[in-house]
Amino acid sequence: MDDIITLAYGSGGRKTSQLIDEIILPAFDNYQLSKLSDGAILNGNEKLVFSTDSFVVSPLFFPGGI
Repeated sequence: MDDIITLAYGSGGRKTSQLIDEIILPAFDNYQLSKLSDGAILNGNEKLVFSTDSFVVSPLFFPGGI
């Protein structure tokens, strides 16, 4: 792991995996996070799934899109 976290760590590739494995998971070690799911079930009166996994489609409307 480098001493400085650069934009390369947000590319979704090997650097991102290294950041998650070596920094994030050890710092926030818990059962839900260790599953590495795109979302987590939050317990309350109702079940709620919250996810920050997103992407941008451009153009917004395109052939074959809904």
